[in-house]
Amino acid sequence: MASSRPLQGPDPLRNVFDVLILGAGPAGLSAALSLGRVMRSVVVFDSHQYRNEASDHVHTLPLHDDENPAVVRANMKQEIVKKYRTINFTETAAMTVKEEAGVFEVMDESEKLWKGRKLILATGCRDILPDIPGFKQGWGKTM
Repeated sequence: MASSRPLQGPDPLRNVFDVLILGAGPAGLSAALSLGRVMRSVVVFDSHQYRNEASDHVHTLPLHDDENPAVVRANMKQEIVKKYRTINFTETAAMTVKEEAGVFEVMDESEKLWKGRKLILATGCRDILPDIPGFKQGWGKTM
């Protein structure tokens, strides 16, 4: 969900955000929410690759049990953008990360360069599924 409003918050003299967050799953969204509450300028990179993308329902998440994970994520992002003007989302993956002179530089898929004073890696994990017939098709659905 790209925000239609202009980016808010980077230091105008250096075009540096306070924090760059790689990942828009539960950890990345929680970090963005916490940083928004203390008025830090943030960019969250959302690659749209989620561990639970095969699942139709989220479980054990308070107030959202048995809901569609894509809907839960979209609602969380919408709420963060609505409440905290210093939080921005970019619908792209980070391709490279480097640190130079205390500033992190992230190059995204479109080769746009983003700068931040801090970097949070919230990229989640990937499941390594066994090579068992039918396992991959049932993952997130029946098992």
